[in-house]
Amino acid sequence: MAANGEKGLRTCTIRPSAIFGPGDRQLLPGMIEVCEKGQHRFQIGDNTSLMDFTYVGNVAYAHVLAAEKLVDPSSPAAGQAFNLTNGTPVPFWDFASKVWYEYGKHMPKRNKIILSYNASMVIACISETIFSIKAMFVDKSKLKEGMTRSRIKQAMSSRYFNISKAKKLLDYEPQIGLEEGIRLGIAVSLKWIVCVCLFSADAFL
Repeated sequence: MAANGEKGLRTCTIRPSAIFGPGDRQLLPGMIEVCEKGQHRFQIGDNTSLMDFTYVGNVAYAHVLAAEKLVDPSSPAAGQAFNLTNGTPVPFWDFASKVWYEYGKHMPKRNKIILSYNASMVIACISETIFSIKAMFVDKSKLKEGMTRSRIKQAMSSRYFNISKAKKLLDYEPQIGLEEGIRLGIAVSLKWIVCVCLFSADAFL
């Protein structure tokens, strides 16, 4: 942002929220891991908090639009910061449920165990304590954190953004919706899992 206008350079900032899709190494893989452990039976909170997610292709598309706008000296996009999402905030657990459904591990609402905030925080404190004890004897890089207080707060907090500026100044409109984006992301994840399994089996043989 500070470089905008320096020696003819025109810049702007793209601020995407919770990127997911093909190549995702955090959001979708994390939800799949939870599913594989059978932990998708548990829901933290009443699912009223809204979250904004952004398909990776829409993020790339916004960068192209921004680059095109910055070439034009008359464009007001220069020096601006743009929030970027799919423009469809949804309850966090609704998004997670769609991921698990596409992954083939649908969990009916009637079978879910809903944990209150206080109960979740107690479990998180125990989990963090166990992790800290293990870290005293094992390299942290080889350990995986379980439920943490920060993750609970994130899952129970609303976090969505106004993208009207991106629509107005960049002519941005999401090209891929949430459900299609989840299908595309899961399809790639499943192919990756199959490839890893085949490679492992081949190495074993």
